[in-house]
Amino acid sequence: MNNFIKITNPCSEKLENMRDVSDGKFCGVCNKNVVDFSEFTSSEIQDFFVKNRVQQVCGNFTKNKTEFKPDQKNVQNKHLKRNTGFSKIAAGMALSASIISLYPAQAVKPIVKESVKNQAEQKDEKQENKKDDGNFIISGKLVSIKENQPLVGSVSFLTTTKIYIAETDENGYYHLEIPKEILKYESLLEFSPKDIYHSTKLEIITIENLGKKKTVQLENNGWGNYYGIIESPLPGKNSLVIAEGKILDSKTFTRSYSLFPNKYIVRYIPKEFVKFFTKKDYEDVYLVFIKP
Repeated sequence: MNNFIKITNPCSEKLENMRDVSDGKFCGVCNKNVVDFSEFTSSEIQDFFVKNRVQQVCGNFTKNKTEFKPDQKNVQNKHLKRNTGFSKIAAGMALSASIISLYPAQAVKPIVKESVKNQAEQKDEKQENKKDDGNFIISGKLVSIKENQPLVGSVSFLTTTKIYIAETDENGYYHLEIPKEILKYESLLEFSPKDIYHSTKLEIITIENLGKKKTVQLENNGWGNYYGIIESPLPGKNSLVIAEGKILDSKTFTRSYSLFPNKYIVRYIPKEFVKFFTKKDYEDVYLVFIKP
């Protein structure tokens, strides 16, 4: 889930006071393992929470360290080993089936992942971003706001029924084609870095500005200086879950997602962007897409 991991409580205990363990450090003060996430990508951290079925863990993000590196097998299996007995698996399958059965077959749309054009190809394109084949081109570059250096990541065009994704090239350039017929006056774009040290950015952009090449600056979140409690929260009582255009009970989704995370692509929308999807006062929105 992009833009989802949060550092809720930075730790002041010194790393050198903790003893080495296979996946990081062990803190004697809290009697907890501190998992080394410094070499993980954002998606790998999300996978860690899903595979271990945890919502909160002590983690270390500090960069340029030589103290320890994670043992991937132990990292994936050490915390709260999964108890996936037959009854749980059967229940999860029933939940997933009930979710999928809510939608007619023609309504389940595949995720579109656009190919990325390299910098030379982009220079050869016309300055005008509209095409005659019924598609609309969204293009630009991801850079770090502090160093103004290119960032590798992805750009997503978000709707309640479908998500369009383009990855950047190694120089931070993105190129995403969207069918003209789905464009509205305002669109919601998500700009996500591959690394964990820059923050995901959501922007509501008007159709006039969509047609212009856009350089997007992502802030450094300071994680390279932190270790402490981090969490990956799941939908709460006041969360709106929209699964391929249909409102879904948050408990039903949470139970199914915890057992079958690979069936879904999820985008987390914080409170400041809730009004883009509904006038009701929800705490946040989870856009859920079932993988084909």
